Amino acid sequence: MNYKTFIGFLIVLVSIFYSCKSDKMTLDVPEISALEKEYLAAPSDEKFAAIVNKLAELIQEAEGKEAKKRFILKGLSLTKEHQKTDYYYIFVKEYVKYFHGDPAAADYLWELAQYLQKNNAVESTSILRSGFRHMYPNDRRTQEIKTEIIAGPADIPGYIKQKTEAIFNNPDETGMNKPAVKEYIDVCEAVVLGFPADSMAGEYLFRAAEMARSIRAFPKSLSIYDWLLNAYPEYDKKSLVFFLRGFIYENELKDKAKAAVVYQQFLEKFPNDPMAGDVRFLLENIDKSEEEMIKLIEERQKNKNNQGQN
Repeated sequence: MNYKTFIGFLIVLVSIFYSCKSDKMTLDVPEISALEKEYLAAPSDEKFAAIVNKLAELIQEAEGKEAKKRFILKGLSLTKEHQKTDYYYIFVKEYVKYFHGDPAAADYLWELAQYLQKNNAVESTSILRSGFRHMYPNDRRTQEIKTEIIAGPADIPGYIKQKTEAIFNNPDETGMNKPAVKEYIDVCEAVVLGFPADSMAGEYLFRAAEMARSIRAFPKSLSIYDWLLNAYPEYDKKSLVFFLRGFIYENELKDKAKAAVVYQQFLEKFPNDPMAGDVRFLLENIDKSEEEMIKLIEERQKNKNNQGQN
């Protein structure tokens, strides 16, 4: 073996070593180690669900896409190892949401479309397949895709408009058609998964999150807000999204600790935003009861009105 061949061989070995080491570090998630041990000691559906729920929580709380990646990869590995198919596709979707430009994203997007097809999610399947064809025109799998409900990006606004109009057909006591609202949310998510570079992608996510909030599906709403903030950091209503997250934690989920964290993040990220004064007021009075807050808000509004008259 000559010198150049030896050096080349050594570089390959070192590369493999660090690759394996990196993968091990990536999949090592101490935050769920106790839950994993409990499951392995006495496996049950409830214990595995607890692991998945904890990983979902960690993904949502992690700041930035790269911070989320470790938990997503752990979820993919764990669910595949234990053959938990439905849970596996939760993490497949998470991967596609945040890493649509990644080399692995094409395979995951295709897998997700196939899974949805098996579960009779006709519209979402069609949208994802159309998106796959648009993003990966040279992929061999693209040849399998026939005519879909959305031929390309130009068809998206009209299709979303149809789904929006359906929300107000045959409304219930809330003034909306709840099944149509859920369908609207699913379609918006599918559009962004399939066409992540669409100029309206961030807006579609915002509208979907607001629809979820309107039917009191607060965990869903928070999940979509998180997706929006991390995948579309230039979105023009970002400060409003932050505020709404804090509002949901404080007033709907009654989790004042998380609300305080979000409000503090808001003030750090948007110190000059028009809502900054209101957010500071909410943070300073986060421990007040609902009755106390109502009195404080009334007094605050009264003072504002007096100042406006002077």
